[in-house]
Amino acid sequence: MVSALTIADWSGFTDDLLEETPAFGQFNHPDDTDYPLLWNFFAYVSPEVDSAFPLIEIKNIAADPYYAMALDSGWHVSAVSNQDNHDPDWGTKNDSRAGIWATELTRPALFEAIKARRTFSTQDKNVACWIDLNDTDMGSSTPRNHRMRLHISFEDEDMETFSTIEVRGGNSVIFCELNNKPSPFDTTLSITPYYSKWIYVYAQQLDGDRIWSGPVFLTGEPLSITENRVLNRILKISPNPASMRLQFADLKFFAEEPEFFDISGRSVKEFTRRINSNSYDISNLPVGTYIVLLGKYSEKIVILR
Repeated sequence: MVSALTIADWSGFTDDLLEETPAFGQFNHPDDTDYPLLWNFFAYVSPEVDSAFPLIEIKNIAADPYYAMALDSGWHVSAVSNQDNHDPDWGTKNDSRAGIWATELTRPALFEAIKARRTFSTQDKNVACWIDLNDTDMGSSTPRNHRMRLHISFEDEDMETFSTIEVRGGNSVIFCELNNKPSPFDTTLSITPYYSKWIYVYAQQLDGDRIWSGPVFLTGEPLSITENRVLNRILKISPNPASMRLQFADLKFFAEEPEFFDISGRSVKEFTRRINSNSYDISNLPVGTYIVLLGKYSEKIVILR
């Protein structure tokens, strides 16, 4: 039987775990300073070990940064929580739960869902959380692309408000932040993950309870910003560099609205305002480099003041 109590070294534990098919592992208590040290701070081991570790315990804000650390290191893990019972107080110790999206309530179906990483972590026992990206379920992988459809669903039986919902990506990217959304909350956003290897959604309720979704993993090379710079040949953007306003020539002939992203791929649409049929107010955008996306075309713009 695999046990961290009987196997003291990390490599010995992972070797034994692989021999105990269909056993799987979970990174426990990553916020405990001794544990990440034992795991070499999530240094990636191998695809075989990665496939045997579908879960990471994220049950409080102290553990939060270790979720991204594991994902950035290449581990394909999904968040779960639990009550951490050391006494016979199961179900009543606290409201922390591991959410599992299983096809049915059977042992094989639960194990299949865990191995597929269709899980989430919640400090509120009544919350259900789900995301999918371009119709790819959380826990699975999909090729990165421009303007990907991110579907987000949060529901609380007690109808509590979600004070903050963040779409998070690799290397500390926050694609967007939504505030004060009532339950149930269901929406679809458009995001372009230029570099991120993964995306998950974090939420916090007004009472302070936190929820972490499982991730969707992104495959393929980072999206190029310069190779797609053909928009200005089709639709003139001026001035560039710009300061307070951006002018488009003949925007009325396009069915899509232009979208604005910072250099990390995070949407900054909330900082722009359409003035008329061809002009956008960009006075609220900080100085820097941005990407304008229209359909399949993109163009780099610079804001100087």
